[in-house]
Parts: sequence; structure tokens; C-alpha cells
Amino acid sequence: GPLSRAWSELMVDFGRVPVGAVTERVVEIVNMSPVPSRFTITAVAPGPLCDPVFACGEYEGAIEPGGSHTLKLLLSPSLATPHPLVGHFRVRAVGGVASSMITCTGMAEGPKVVLEESYISFGNLECGKVGTGTLHIRNDSSVPSVFQLQIDLHGVFRAEVLCGLLGARASQTVIIYFSPTKPMPYYRRVACLVHHQEPQFFNLVGTGFTETVRPVSLQPSCIARYIANAHRGLTCLPPEQLKECLTKDVLSSDSDGSILPKPGFRNPCPQPLSRSLPDGSSDYATYLSSEMDPSGFCHISVDTEVLKFGYSTPNHVSEGKVVNVTNHTNGIVTCVWIAGPLEPFRVVPEERDILAGTTASFTVTFRPHTPSQLYVRWLECYTFYKALRDYRLVETMTITPPWCLPVRVSGHTIDPHSEAFLPRVAFDSRNLVFPATLPGEASFRTAMMRNSGDMPVMFDFTGDVSGAYTVKPSHGLLQDGYQVFVLQLNPQEPRTYKQILKCRFNECDHFDQELLLSGTGEVALLELGNKGQLFFKSTCIRMMSESCCQVTNPSRLPVRFEWKIPEEAVGVLTVEPVNGTIDPGEIQKHQWRFCPLEKRSYAFRFSIQGAHSCYPKENHLLVKKFKGILTVMGEGCLGKMKCDPTHLECPTMVVGTSWPCPLTLTNTGPCTLQYRLFVVEVGQRGGATSILDNQGKGTVTLSNSGGVVYSHSCVSVTATVRPSTKQHSQWLIKYELITSHGEPLDTTAFPDFDSTLCTLTVRASYPVLSVRDLRGVGVASSLPKTMLRSMLSIDQLNTFLHDDPSSSELRYAIGTRHSMTRRVSVGTTAMVDFDFGAAPLEMGTSGFDLVVENHGDVPTEWAFQFPTDVLLEPEYWADTGQLDDEERHELSVMDHNLFTVLPKKGRLGVGESVVISCSFKHTTIGSSKLPVLLKLNRGREVLLRWRGITLERGQPFIHFVSHCHKFCPVPIGLQSYPRQDYVLYNAGDTAVSFEIDTEPLRALKEHNYEMPIIECSQSSGDIAHRSSVTVHLVFSPLEAKLYCVDLPVTFSNGEMRLITFAGEGIGAPEDTLTHHPPPPPPPHDVDKQKTVVASDVLAILSTDHLAFSDVVLFSVTRRVVFVTNTSDHTLSFNWELESSGVSEVLSIQPGRGYLQPKQSVACKFSFCSHLAPAIYDLELVCRVMDESEMASYSLKLEAWQKSEEEKKHSFAIIDVSTKSPSQSTRHQTVPRLKSLGKRPRSSDGEVRRKYEALPPIGCPLEETYEEWKKKDLAARGKHRPRRRTTEAQVPRPPQPSALPLRLTGHTHAMSDFSKLFKGTSPLHMDLVQSTLSPSPRKEKGLKVEEEENTTIRIVLSQMIRDLLEDSNFLSAVHKVVEEPVPYFQQFSTLRELGGKRGLSAHAHASVAGPHEPLLDTPPDTLTRPSLSSPTLNSQLELSNTEDIIQGDNREDIVPRSYPNEAQLNRHIKLIPEFSSFVENILENTLLNILKEANSGELNIGGPLYLIAKPPPSLSNSPITA
Repeated sequence: GPLSRAWSELMVDFGRVPVGAVTERVVEIVNMSPVPSRFTITAVAPGPLCDPVFACGEYEGAIEPGGSHTLKLLLSPSLATPHPLVGHFRVRAVGGVASSMITCTGMAEGPKVVLEESYISFGNLECGKVGTGTLHIRNDSSVPSVFQLQIDLHGVFRAEVLCGLLGARASQTVIIYFSPTKPMPYYRRVACLVHHQEPQFFNLVGTGFTETVRPVSLQPSCIARYIANAHRGLTCLPPEQLKECLTKDVLSSDSDGSILPKPGFRNPCPQPLSRSLPDGSSDYATYLSSEMDPSGFCHISVDTEVLKFGYSTPNHVSEGKVVNVTNHTNGIVTCVWIAGPLEPFRVVPEERDILAGTTASFTVTFRPHTPSQLYVRWLECYTFYKALRDYRLVETMTITPPWCLPVRVSGHTIDPHSEAFLPRVAFDSRNLVFPATLPGEASFRTAMMRNSGDMPVMFDFTGDVSGAYTVKPSHGLLQDGYQVFVLQLNPQEPRTYKQILKCRFNECDHFDQELLLSGTGEVALLELGNKGQLFFKSTCIRMMSESCCQVTNPSRLPVRFEWKIPEEAVGVLTVEPVNGTIDPGEIQKHQWRFCPLEKRSYAFRFSIQGAHSCYPKENHLLVKKFKGILTVMGEGCLGKMKCDPTHLECPTMVVGTSWPCPLTLTNTGPCTLQYRLFVVEVGQRGGATSILDNQGKGTVTLSNSGGVVYSHSCVSVTATVRPSTKQHSQWLIKYELITSHGEPLDTTAFPDFDSTLCTLTVRASYPVLSVRDLRGVGVASSLPKTMLRSMLSIDQLNTFLHDDPSSSELRYAIGTRHSMTRRVSVGTTAMVDFDFGAAPLEMGTSGFDLVVENHGDVPTEWAFQFPTDVLLEPEYWADTGQLDDEERHELSVMDHNLFTVLPKKGRLGVGESVVISCSFKHTTIGSSKLPVLLKLNRGREVLLRWRGITLERGQPFIHFVSHCHKFCPVPIGLQSYPRQDYVLYNAGDTAVSFEIDTEPLRALKEHNYEMPIIECSQSSGDIAHRSSVTVHLVFSPLEAKLYCVDLPVTFSNGEMRLITFAGEGIGAPEDTLTHHPPPPPPPHDVDKQKTVVASDVLAILSTDHLAFSDVVLFSVTRRVVFVTNTSDHTLSFNWELESSGVSEVLSIQPGRGYLQPKQSVACKFSFCSHLAPAIYDLELVCRVMDESEMASYSLKLEAWQKSEEEKKHSFAIIDVSTKSPSQSTRHQTVPRLKSLGKRPRSSDGEVRRKYEALPPIGCPLEETYEEWKKKDLAARGKHRPRRRTTEAQVPRPPQPSALPLRLTGHTHAMSDFSKLFKGTSPLHMDLVQSTLSPSPRKEKGLKVEEEENTTIRIVLSQMIRDLLEDSNFLSAVHKVVEEPVPYFQQFSTLRELGGKRGLSAHAHASVAGPHEPLLDTPPDTLTRPSLSSPTLNSQLELSNTEDIIQGDNREDIVPRSYPNEAQLNRHIKLIPEFSSFVENILENTLLNILKEANSGELNIGGPLYLIAKPPPSLSNSPITA
């Protein structure tokens, strides 16, 4: 059986054991001590009388050190009880203090005999005939059982078999006979006695009739109606009275046909019939009653059940014995005794009517016929209402069945002086222990006797002097088989009853057998453990602690108990169970729960009341109960927890990954805590920290969200961070104490309670990449970076890589990404066109170097996956082999290896970058396409649609990045709309002409009220090979809407393309740019930051993008770019302005120069536009040359030129005899003169010069040497085989590296700028006014007439023309320019200033040619570069012509006299020349600071050092020498 290994208490469960069987269990006792040990075993009895159902094989013994002993425990139940059997054995080591208890439990399983028929109806049978019926007896248990039918063999109802043994799960059929002797209804309730089980009952129903007498036909339904009528007190009335009441409508019937009294019905009976049995009594009591009425009420009674005649002489009538029958009903009944004519027992009279409430006497006589014979019979007395003799007098619902009163009679004819035959009988047990019961109550059990002989045995029980025991049947005859007895104990006092019951056989005292009957009358008694005291440990407020109280039932009866809880303890202390039942000898542990409500000590006294469970519930309170007292003490306190660590910052994680954070929670209080952990996010709302209502969200999960932590102990919790979205958040791991009701504890009343355990900072993002820089390689090296960025869609690619991936993109990793088809399965909407451009066949490779950087917070694993990389090869039988055109094209591209990428995959840490080289081979004519998947592990998927075009030789090709060009949004209502550019690039090796059809523009103009929406200034032109042409367009929106127009572009090769130009006009300037400034550029812009430099790059720029933003026309905006030499050689740089097309708006100082190794030079960029407003997006190129390689090239070139010069005047003669025979035969026709270019080499590799400077041989006089040499070499080449040339190759000059610089800007007219940027600082306005205004003051000029104006203009023009033709004047001007600028030059007029600065700029531009050494020029040589342009000067002349003609009588710049010095200073500050002077000083100062910071001499970002001012006393004191 299942065993518990605890030493203090060992539970041995025997399970269900059949009654009478013996079950064995084994317990092993181990000696854990190092010395031999003896032990004793004592059985602990629950009361003074113990049913020895549990036994131990031995009760003492010895065990060796470390040895073990096997102990056998036995269970042999003798009685089936509804409650478990409990036994205790105490094992104690001799000389030891500790002991252990072995508790044995088991259930005694008795038989379950069931009668399948509860009613056997024989119907109507004519008297004298015999009817049969069957009774099926079934045993549903695994315990064999003995049954016996309490019926006579000579009665009206008799059985074929009276007793038998039913095996386990067996059944038996018994035939019942019905032989009526008199015409009347018959009904008898027969008991089936079962050993170790309560009796079972079945009903026999039949009716006997004759030809003259037809009694009521009795059916089983009449019995059910009879029982219902009996409980209503109506069976005491005869049928005729019930019929009369029904006729008078004082009684009615229900749906079952039973009679139902109506309100107001008065029962003629003085009182309802008393029940013969109490409610809830067992079937034992029903059997022991004299009537065995199924309704339980007593209608007819007999004064005796047994008549003993003793010895009688054969054929002699013994003295009669009187039997009194009493009628308890209100009707006349007929009493009929059934006895055959040949029976030895006769009743006189056999039939008699008994009036209501009277008693009739009957005499029973005994006249035996055979000597030495035992006579035992059942005399059946059938009593019924007289009206039942005729069926016409009774209705069906008023039928009352007859009552059968059996009386057992016995006698014998055995001579007392002779020896009786020996009875061979045996009881199953002679020691009968009764179940315990209460005083005044009854206890039952069965006994079984078996007759193993062939002679009948008469038994008679005598000897019960106390009268506490009753046995039935107490007298009878056992023919053969089994006899089952039912015994009853009725204790009157709570004590033990022991009685010896004698059973005499065959009326001879020599054969007496004794039975020991034992039983107890019990009272309720309970024992409390620990002397009635119970202590609780310190418990947190509103929480619960548990403790057990041991309650023992020392009695042999189940005890029903109930705890009484005082009012002050309600809500603080609870016990489970509050009430219940404790089985005999059971030790229950009652669970007490202590839940303090406040911080204090508690002490209570509880009482337990107990009573035996056999009491009826309604009488429970009337019985004297047991009462015990239990003292309970406990203390309430408040517990707290802390966490280690208190702050935890997770490393930046990839979305979808997890990171465990181990935490240790410690209970610092004296009590056990039940807690619950939860996670909340802390966010910023309105500038204040608040807890957001998004507990958990799956980002932070805990290994256990709650539990119990004991006092001063720790518990480990793992917080797993698994972010599902990109975030930078802070989470609080908090706890709350859980009360006994499962609700959080309200800790607001405790200000020192802190619920925060740990603060967790989580950073999670997706892996991202961005293209930081790119450059063209091979054929694409000459393309501008702006065009490369458009071809490769870098901005769109960076946008896709920066966005968050979708769920479908996160489904697969790099290793698991697959496709079932040859084409890459697209699971993303991010698709980018990757155009490698076009080039002629065999021209080379178009490649791009992409500088890809991981600008995110987590490492990024990336891979380029071709269709073959993700294709899962199907089985041979599953491959159809059918390919469409696209699949065949992709396979051809991959087979020819046209597209390559290196490296194909990799991993970048945070901030790391890599150069990825993508290339396309121009080896196959046509367009080649290949879908390539750029997969970021746990990040985005971008489908790159690679395309490359290979052209035939001599084929022009106009490369369109996109067939839709979108203008920058332009506000409506501007005075001057900006110019925008569209670039056409010819990728072929042949020039091509283009022409733009402007007819759609004219249609658009007509549709918009003759307003030119889009203007094209250059509709045709030529595009050279491998070059581009810029088409200038002006977008002038009339309304705030989207304009679209399709312009056909026709090329000279016959190709025509349709280009869509789209532009959007936005609202009024004051509503757009003023209140809604343009958003800042995205952080992943390519040109914003200079990143990793390629290994072959000699120098780098500090930035790749110069953004001049919004600039006013005629104003100057400056930027500084540092050119840094990253190599170990001396470099030279040169900014190409003319080729870039920006010389009109940009000047660079210095435009060229030298760079020593690791040196940086600051280049100042001055942007000033005097043209129409435009949007600039240009690209400058800085050519960097390695001077070391240039010097080496110069030496090689000089050596080659010298060698070539020597070749013209030298030749070589080869001796044929030195050759081998084969060689001499083979070269016998070869001339012996060899030119110098094919001289043989000696063994050491040097050229052997045989002869030099010989005159030419065979050269005609009319031909020159060069002509003759060409003809001679051509003739020789036809007759001799080619030999490997040893001519020196022409040295190739080193190619300069290009450093691209993007320039963007937007110029505005002054009026438009003031409208668009109302809130902008007026710095641009001041610069424009100071540039264009001739003086800060406006002087009034003289009024002249038109004739005078014409005369003055003609005279001045002639004078200027003469001065320009004067050579002395021009030479003097050049000398003045070359002289140092005097101090007073800054006070010259604006016209003089502009002219001199223009000459200075011109002189500076012509200082050094492309092949002359660069000159060091000061950075402030060109202050206003745009003022030297002739267009601006002409505009200034036109604007100031009126003032000149009117006669500018202005005063000098510095007036002769002013009232005070302050006015003089104010006047000087307002002069534009002075402002320019101060601006130059500030500009040079800032430039010097930047140079020092770039060289490391100055730390701009360092801390500021403040110099304290001197005290006032020192500052006010005069300074003395």
C-alpha cells in the first residue's frame, strides 16, 4: 500500500478489505544509530473496547546498527462499517525518548446483495392451484455472502430454496410458489437476511378465488397507494368509509390514484396511528418489528411471535396456547389462520371477525403424529378489511392490502430420557463485537451458523439476563445449509456490555454453545492537542498564517463537532473545518488561519462542542454535548521587501530577442509575506514623470508573478525583457502585498512603505543600416554623386532601412529565408530600383562603392540574397522544368555572373561601417535585371531591383533615372519664381541631339489664363558622349494645386521619350513658410556626414554637402570646408569651378594649393548670386594629385623621351651564327639590321647596344628617313614572324582622385524673401543694402533738362573711351592694383570699391595658370566677388545714372566738422565701407579659430575659462608708467 516516509508519523493504508479476509502490509524499521537497538510496539486502543481488526506480527525485537527489520501489519475486519477503520501502533526504541506512530487505515467492504424484484405478483389464482414466480438475487461486490429467506416451506407463499451462498459478482434465481387455500387477497412482505448486510425485503401479492367467491384483485400498485394513504392517516378507515367520503367530496385523489384529504376533512380516528418504527431507522429494526409493515405504521398486532410446546406424546393433543390479535383500525377486519388439515399445529378458530379497537383470542394446539421428530412451523395470520371479500364493494383507490402476522411454533416428540442425535453446527465467529452506540439507541450486527450434518437441528437462544441483547430468530429449525441471525444491542448506560449468549440445540443441554457478545454505550468525547493551546507566528496585516490543532476522537462512535467563534475573533481567526465528523479513533488536524487587522497582539479562547453523529439533527441541541476550550495567541505586523539590484539597465536589444535580468527579493520583516509582482512603464506626460496604464505589454515578463517569501529569506526572480516594438522606456518592477482574500493590501496608511523594487531601463530597436557615402567605380566613376544617388535610389533605400519592419518581414531570419520558386518571394513592400546605368560593350565594369554604416544601437547582421540563395531545390519528380521568360533571363544573368556584390554578407557592430562593392559587367548587349533581397536579420527586407544596360558601339543612350520629374514645391504669389534644373545624361559613346516639344507648355499656359506655369529656356541642344546637359525650367504656379504636364523629348537617333513634369503650388507665403517652416532633413541623408574613407583616397573633405539654405540675391553666404591629406605624400588640390558651372555664384579661397602629409587646409566658400532666383543642386569636384607620383612620372617621361630620341639614330646587327641550327634555318630570310626598338637583351636583362649613330642604309634621297623607315618595317613584317616586342611603353600620367562636394541653395529676390521669412533676422537685408546702396544718406540732386543730360552722357562717354585707348593710363592702373592697398582706400565710394575689387579678383584669377606653381593668396582678397561681374556693374550704373546726371553734390565721406565726437563715430559706423571692413575682420577671426580648432591647437568644446574682473578700486585708479 502507499506508505509515508515521515518518521514522526507513518500512514499505512490497507485500502478496501473484504469482511472476513486478512490483508497484510509490510513496514520497514531502520536503525539509524551506530549501536544495536531494541524496540517495542504498542497498540493504541481508541476506547475501553477495541475490535481487534488490526494486528501486528510481533511487538518487540532488536535491530543491528544500520540494519533494518520488516514488520508485518494485518487487517482482518469482521464487520462492515460505513466509516473507515483506524488503528494506531506506537513504535518506541528501548531507552530512547523519540517514538513514532504508525496509523493504519482501511475500509471494511461488505457484500452488496440486491434483489432485482421488489414485487412478485401472482395475480388471481383459483384456490387449490399453484402459481410460480421468480426472484433474482445478485451480489454486486467482491465479497461472498450468505443469504436466507424468512419464509415457511408449508405456507401460502413458499420458496424453493431458503438459503444459499452467493459468490463474488454472482447471482441466483429462486422460485416462489403461491398456493391459495381460501378465497381472499394475499400479501406478505418477506425478509431476505444477508450476512454482514442489512436485510432486503420483497413483496408477494396474489388473490385466491373460487367459483362462488370473488374477492378484490390485489395488484402491486395497490401497495404503493396504501403506503401513501398510510402516511396521510387514511388506512385506518375501511374501504366503505373511504368510498363514502369520496362520494361526499371530502376526499379526493391525486395523479397517482392515492387518496388526498381536502381542507376541512375530519379524520374519525382520534389520532393518527403511531409508527411502529422511528424515522430513519434501519432495515434491521424493520425486520425485528413484529409487523414489518411497509408503511411503518401498526394496524394489527399480535401479543407473541414464538410458541414453544416442548415435548409432546405422539397422537396426543397438547395443552393449547392462546394468541391475542388486536385491531387498531376503525373498521371490521377478518382474521384468517392458514393451516393445513394434516399439520400438527391447529388454530381455533381459524377465521374470525374482529371489531374496530378490539382484541380476539385464538387457541393453538399441537398434535404430533411421528415419534422422535422435530416440528417447527410458521403460522400465518392474514387480517384484512371484511369488505375486501367482494370486489363489488371496494373501489380500486380504496383497497387496503391484508396484513400478515407470522407466529413461529415449535415442538418435538423426542423422549427426554433418550439420547438426542448430535448436531453438527458451527458459528462463523463466537466473539461478536457490536458497533458502538449511544445509550438508549440500538446497535445491530449479524451472525451466521452452518449445519454441516444431514440431520435437522433445532436451536434456541437463552441466557440474556440483562436484556440488552436481542436475537432473531431466537428459535427455529435448521434443515441444512446456513442460518443467518440478526442481533441487537440496546445499551441504557454509557458503559461496556459483555454478555455470554447460550444457544441450545435439539432441546439438549449437552450441545449448548456460547457466544461472547461485546458492545459499548458511548458518549461524545474529544481531546485537544498541546494541552488546549495554539500559537501563531508573527503575521503581516491582512495576510494569513496557518497552524494546526490536533483533535482526537477516543470513542468508538463518530463524533459530530462544531467550533464556536466569538464575535471579536470574526475576521481575525478562522478554522477549517468549522464543523464535521471525526471517525472513531481518528486524529484530525484542524487548520486555523490567523489574519490580523492591525499591528498588535491577539489572544482568544475558543470552545469546541461535540456530539455523536448518530443523533438526529433535530435533537442535536437537546443532547448533552462535550465542550472543550482552546486558547489561541498571535501577533500582527507589517512586512517589507527589497530587491538587489535596485536599478538595472539592459543593454540595447534587438526587437524580438530576450534578455534575462536576475533579481533577488529579500523579505526584511519578521513575518511571511504573500506578494504579487507587476511591471509598469514610466513615461513623460506634460514634462512630468507618470506611470502609464500599460502594465506588462509583454515587454517585461517575470518568471513568477507572485508567491510566498518567508521571514528573513530570499527568493530569486528572473525578469525577462522581450520588447516587441522599438522603444526606449523605463519600467518599474513593483510589488503589492496580497491579503488572505486575494486582494492587494492598502498601504496608504503606512507612509514609509515603498512598493518599488527595481527600476529597469529598456532600449530596444530594430537592426538598421544606412548608406553614408557612395562613389562610382569604373565606368560610373565620372558620374556626379547626385546622379548616382538618384540612380541607386539611396534616399528611398535609407528610408526603407530606417523604418520598422512588418510582421511578414520578421517571419524568417537570414538562414531560414527561403522561396519555393526560382523567383524571390516578396514578403515586403519595400522595393528599390538599383540602376547600374548604361555603357557600351566591353567598355568595362560599372560599379559602386557604398559605405554602409550601422547607425543604430544594436549589431546588424545583413546579407544580399540572390534568387539561387533562397531557392529550395525541389525533388526531381516535383520539378516541372518549365521556365517563363523572366526566370530564364534571371538564370542567364546569374550564369554569366553579370552582377556581383562583395562582401555578400556580414555583421556590423554599433557604429561600424563597411564598404560594399556592387558591379555590373557590360559584356552582354541588352538590359539585364536581377531581383536581389537585402535582408537584415530581425529587421527589414528590401527588394533591390538591379538593372544594367549594355550598349552597342556607336549607339547613343539617354539615361533617365525616372520618367517623372517633380519640381520643388513653390509658393504662389511670388514676384520672381526660382529656376529649377532637369539633367539629361548621354551614357553612350556618340553625341546625340535632343529637342523638347514645348507645345504642351503652351497648352498649359492657355488653360491657365495665359499665365506661363512652366517655362523652358532651352528646348534643344547637343549632348556629348558620357556627359550631361542641364535644362533650365521655371515653375510658376498660379494656384495651390498640383500641375502635371507630359513633354515629349525627341533625340537625333529617332528615340522619343515622354517625361512627366509635376509641380505643386502651395498656399500663400504668409500661411506656409512663416508658420510652418520646412522640416529638418532626415538623419540618414547621404551628404550630411563624411564617413569611412576608401583605401585609395588620398584626401578627404570635412563635409560632402554644403547647404547654403535660403539666400537673398546679391548677399554673401560663407562656408568653410577643410581638405585633409590622409596619405604620407605631398598632394596638390584644385577646385574645378568652370567645369562645374558654379563660377558665377561661388568663389573659393584658396582654389588650389599644396598639402603636406597629414596637413589640413581651410577653403572658404563664398556664395553670392546676382542672377535670377534659382534652386541650386550642383556638384563640385576637387582634383587631388599625388605630387610624389607626379614627380616619378616626370622622371619616367623624361627617360622615355630620351630613349625615343635615341631610337631614331641607332640600330642593331644580330649575328646569325650564334643561333641554333633550327633557329638559323628558320630566320635565314630575316634581315640582319634591327631597329633600336627591338634590340636583344643580354643575360642580365640590359639592352646591348652594338652600333649607334650609323647613317641609314638604303634610304632613297627623295624620301625622308621617317617615310623610308615606315615602308621598310611594313615590308619586313610580311616575311618574318612576329617577335615579342621589347619597346618601352609610354609612361602613363597618374590620374588625380576626385573629391565630390554637393552644393545646395535656394536664392530669393529681396521682396519674396521678406514675404516668405517674416520672422527671420534682417541680416540678409542689411547685407544686400550695404552691397547695393552707394551711401547711407540720400542727397538731393540738381534737376537737369533732357538736352543737358544727353550732352553730359556724350561727353563722359567720349572721355572714358579715350582713357581706355590710352596705354599710359592702362599701365598706371595695373601698377596701382599691384601696389599695397592704402589705409584710406576703405573710405572710397561704392563704385570705386567695386571696380578695384573686381580688378583684384581678376588679377587673382590670372595669377597662376594650370601648369604654374600655386601662389599663397590671403583669404580676404575677395570680399565681394559678385560685384566684379559686368551684369551687376551695369545694373548699378543704370540705378545711379540719374544721380550722376543730376550732379552728385554729396559731401565727402568724412565731413570736415561735427558738433561732437559721438556724432562722428555714429556717422562712421553707418558707412558701408566701414561695415565691410569690420565684417572682414570678424570673418578672418572666425576662420583663424576654425583653423586652430581643426589642427588641434584649440578645443572649442572645452570648458570656458572666466577671468575675474579687477576690484572697483583698482579699475578706477589711474595707470602710471
